[in-house]
Amino acid sequence: MIGTRPGSRRRRSRSFRRCAVLAGTAFLASCVLSEPNLPGSDPSTPGVVLIVVDTLRADHLSQYGYSRATSLALEFFSRQATLFEQCYAPASWTTPSTASILTGLLPMRHGAELRGAALDLEATTLAEILRDEGFATLGVSFNHNITRTTAFDQGFSILLDFEGESSEYPDIAKMRATARDLLKTSTRPFFLYLHPMNVHGPYLTPEEHLSDLLGSPPGKEFRYSKSLMDSIMKKGRLERRGEVTALHLQSHRDQYDTAIRYSMDQIARVFGDLQEAGLYENSVIVLTADHGEELYDHQGFGHGYTLYEELLRVPLWIKLPNQRNPRVIEEPVSLTDLLPTILEVLDLTVPEHLDGRSLAGLLNHGIDETVRERVFVSETRWPGRFEGSSVLAYPWKLIHVESNYEGREADDLLYHLVEDPLEQNDVANEHAEVVERLTGLLEESRQAAGASLRSEDVSEKMNEDLLKALGYDE
Repeated sequence: MIGTRPGSRRRRSRSFRRCAVLAGTAFLASCVLSEPNLPGSDPSTPGVVLIVVDTLRADHLSQYGYSRATSLALEFFSRQATLFEQCYAPASWTTPSTASILTGLLPMRHGAELRGAALDLEATTLAEILRDEGFATLGVSFNHNITRTTAFDQGFSILLDFEGESSEYPDIAKMRATARDLLKTSTRPFFLYLHPMNVHGPYLTPEEHLSDLLGSPPGKEFRYSKSLMDSIMKKGRLERRGEVTALHLQSHRDQYDTAIRYSMDQIARVFGDLQEAGLYENSVIVLTADHGEELYDHQGFGHGYTLYEELLRVPLWIKLPNQRNPRVIEEPVSLTDLLPTILEVLDLTVPEHLDGRSLAGLLNHGIDETVRERVFVSETRWPGRFEGSSVLAYPWKLIHVESNYEGREADDLLYHLVEDPLEQNDVANEHAEVVERLTGLLEESRQAAGASLRSEDVSEKMNEDLLKALGYDE
């Protein structure tokens, strides 16, 4: 069921040198320069840049209609790229969603769903495919779930990662400098994957940039993953919601938006580095997120606790090589579409049996009638936080809650996203036939994924001690 190539046995390559994230520039250069020259390398082949900004919801970006200037630094890039107004994540937290980006498979098929799960070694990743085509595959991840330990290095000649506590991730400016060094030493066609964390709580922004967005630093009333937030979200003490004040919520939003502004400014500088190196024009550049963040939209915080739009609707830009004009796509798409899209743009064979589909038709022509017929399934399986699924057959969206932090069990929530885009009015009781239809579509997706969805192999990959050490304990 995993996306393996016919006739081939996927393996985790150990023939490449790997480096620690704190490697110095000289050692970093030696790692890259030690890479063998692969046959078929062609400097004229477009490069590929994939930036996955952790925890970035679409509706808090200027180009998506947000009132604050959180992403004005991306205006130049946005004028040369295609913006997808409705891109959906297949999960509401990092591991399953990022695995879907890199494999083109839904979480129920790639299996990396649970806390501590590793990416199956039999999975075929975008990095593996591009490496086999002669690309230098270079990655920098500051999310402790996307590391060599969790097998996300598959296909990367270099993956510089971070396995410290979730609240102490390195700054995106360090990632930018590291990426610049990597590209300076890479002469072959390249695939660069960046996974910065500053938009993830506790929304770390250097002191000198705390006033960039608002003119003054955000208030400190809201404290990420501290007493009030943890009491509600991790301990289920819902009565403490009465202690959440307007000052808390304003502080929360201000901290989050300030981190977005800082991160987008840094990403714009990454694009500037690509231009300076002569790599920008002839590259496929994808800018997206793994999931969003709840800012008390549904009386909660963080991510991984629900499947509402603030967690599943993420930004997506794709810039084609030598693209000059912007385009806006209204049709819903999925993060699982990125792998087949990149491969088709590069004129490479797209593996069969993917859950995602290529968006090349939309990118080149702005229309693809089959997109309107799609059904989008998302899942999150985090015991104690949320276990359940959602299915979107636009404009209807069904959220099936098996269990969650609020104590809710076996509950169906139905929303009409045109009439109720903020999902405030559950109409499941008024539209039982729609609930039944969407439940059927969800079950069809599960059956198509096969009987091995919750295999023991996935459970064996769990590493509770590691997750506790990294700050994801209950």
